Amino acid sequence: MVKLCKERLGWKSTTTYTVIKRLSERGVIKNENTIVSSIVSKEQIQEAEIVNMVEKTFEGSLPAFISAFGRHEKLSEKEIEDIRKSMPEMPQDRFVRYTEKYGLPTDDANLIISSKEFSDFYDESVKINPDYKQISNLMLVELNRNLNDSEKTISDVTFSPADLAELVKMSTDGVVSKNAAKDILKIMFNNGGKPIDIAKENGFIMDNDTSGLEEIIDKIIAENADSVESYKNGNQKIFGFLMGQVVRTAGKGANPKLAKDLLTEKLK
Repeated sequence: MVKLCKERLGWKSTTTYTVIKRLSERGVIKNENTIVSSIVSKEQIQEAEIVNMVEKTFEGSLPAFISAFGRHEKLSEKEIEDIRKSMPEMPQDRFVRYTEKYGLPTDDANLIISSKEFSDFYDESVKINPDYKQISNLMLVELNRNLNDSEKTISDVTFSPADLAELVKMSTDGVVSKNAAKDILKIMFNNGGKPIDIAKENGFIMDNDTSGLEEIIDKIIAENADSVESYKNGNQKIFGFLMGQVVRTAGKGANPKLAKDLLTEKLK
C-alpha cells in the first residue's frame, strides 16, 4: 500500500497511507487499493495539496472524502474546491494564527490547540473581544485551574465564550481588579451567571473614591506603627504587608493601583 501511494504520486510521507489504512480497519473503506487508484493525478493538483486535503478530511468532512474518492473517476475542479471549503482549520493552522497574528507565545499556543474544544472556546471569545493575550492568560491559568480542581473538561463549562470575553473586558477597563476577575470566574464556573451581575452582587466593582480609601489607609498605618517605622528605616518588604492589610480591609472592590499610590504617599 505504501509503495502504491508513492508510485502514484511520489509522496514522501505515509500520512495518506496511515489515514486510509485506519479507515479500512474501521470498515469505512472496503477496498483501500481502489481509493488510491482513483485519486486524481499529479497533473491535476499539487501532491502537497492532496496530502493536506486527506489530512484535513480525516479530521473533518470524512463522508465527503469517502464519497468522492470511493468512485472510479477523477475529481472535478468544483468538487476539489467544495471539499477544500468544507475543511476545518487544522491545529497547525491555528498555531500559526495564534503565534503570528495574535502574538501568543509558542507554549501558550500549543496548550490551546492541544484540545479542539478548548481552542474553539478561545476562538469564540476573541471574536467578541480581541484581547488575545488576556483571554489566553485567563483560560490557561484560571480556567484550567478550575477545570483541573473539578476534574471537568471545557465541554462541561456552563458559561459561554461571550461571558469570558466580557469578564476580560471588565478587568482591562478597570471595572474590576484582576484578582476580582479570578473570583468572578470561579463563581461563574461553579454557579453560572453573568460577570457584571456577579461583580455587583459581591462588591467587586472597583471604587475609585479616594476619601474612603484614605480613611482605611490611615487606620492601617495607625494600627501598625512598628511596621511603619521599620519600613521607613529601610525594610521595603513591610510595604507588601501593609498593602495586604489595606486590600483585605477595603475588600475586592478596592482599586489596587489607587490604594498603592495612596499608601506610598502616606508612608513618605
